[in-house]
Amino acid sequence: MEEGRLNLQVLAKQDNFNDWLFSAIKPFIFGRILEVGCGEGTISRRLIIDFPRNKICLSDVDGQYLAQLKINFSGQNIQVRKLDLCSAADFDSFGQEKFDTVVCSNVLEHIPDELFTLEKIYGLLRPAGKLILVVPQYPRLFNKLDEAAGHVRRYGQNELIDKALNVGFTIEKLESFNAAGLMGWFLNGTLFQSRKLSQTAFTAFNALVPIIKFIEKNIFGRRFGLSIIAVLKK
Repeated sequence: MEEGRLNLQVLAKQDNFNDWLFSAIKPFIFGRILEVGCGEGTISRRLIIDFPRNKICLSDVDGQYLAQLKINFSGQNIQVRKLDLCSAADFDSFGQEKFDTVVCSNVLEHIPDELFTLEKIYGLLRPAGKLILVVPQYPRLFNKLDEAAGHVRRYGQNELIDKALNVGFTIEKLESFNAAGLMGWFLNGTLFQSRKLSQTAFTAFNALVPIIKFIEKNIFGRRFGLSIIAVLKK
């Protein structure tokens, strides 16, 4: 959906915010890495910079994104390949190849049968490997922005825990992220029924991230937020 692609472009430009998100998941990343649903390559770039010696596989289903990933990222340790998270054949194409870390940031909410995808990712992990998930939180917050992004759902924490345990994962860490974003998402997507993210608003938000990060860590304590960060262990 074109609106969703434009919204991704807006988000990709917010370096302070994306650095903040990456800093929250980085401590759990190790070994051979697979990123699924790379999109604009926002997380990919940070993986390559921060883990230069690790084998990294970048994947997406969209041909346009795949072509751009191949242009933007190249190196002996970097592989770019198509992976449709709804396709058994695409998962099977990995053969015996396994990974220590799978990064799935703002992707699972697009998948109609996410249990299938979780099971297949579980199968790609080595023993004690980790799936790092970032998903949107609070089903009642689902609005026009979610529709424009192609989201099928937003998650409650208990729902996500149940589905992860059902597949066989154990929960290493689960926390809320980006409390400050809740109001903006509600105002734009629910109250104003907007399907587009405001470049101006996000630029201002991005500039305030150092303050927002401090407040969230020291006052809110990650008790609530626009997203959930989950670290699931095989």
